[in-house]
Amino acid sequence: MSITFNPMLTTSASNNFATGTEGWTQGDFQADPTARNWLIAARVPNSATTPLWPGMPITETSVVTGITSSADVAITAATTEAAITGFTVINQAYGGITVPGDNVPLFYAGQTISCIRLGSNARIVVPVDAAAISALSNVAINTPVYWDFATNALTNSGSTALPVKLLGLDSNSKVLTYASGAATWTTGTAALIQI
Repeated sequence: MSITFNPMLTTSASNNFATGTEGWTQGDFQADPTARNWLIAARVPNSATTPLWPGMPITETSVVTGITSSADVAITAATTEAAITGFTVINQAYGGITVPGDNVPLFYAGQTISCIRLGSNARIVVPVDAAAISALSNVAINTPVYWDFATNALTNSGSTALPVKLLGLDSNSKVLTYASGAATWTTGTAALIQI
């Protein structure tokens, strides 16, 4: 007796939801029962002149002495690879502002945004610089990666390697671009990194 069909085949009915559900979203913190305990809400300081958004490197700038609440942590956008202490994430970051025609949540001075510190082993999604995609494809997870502050994306060259593992790339992901005060979602390549 032989089986004339593939019993393991996965299909979906026609006209049923979206057909392309693969890919990641920039700033998404992948579900993890242990690393989720490291998710904190931090304040964007009143002195911030540009907003923060999910999936960008940050520098923790201050903690109020004697208070252990994570809401007393202030963060700013990191400006050098050596200054990166964590990354912003969209998970449980409910106060982002969106404007008509722009559905990317931005977090301005005085607001709070969720973030994850380096060393937490959390897996998060960040954008990849277009020029670095081929150099970062099919490489070992301990391949040195860097942050390009001009393109706000992960890249394959720089001055100080980030203490992260490159777990994978996906070219069908939602990544954002920010220019002239506006952010937009586009389809592009994102990386899943373990910080």
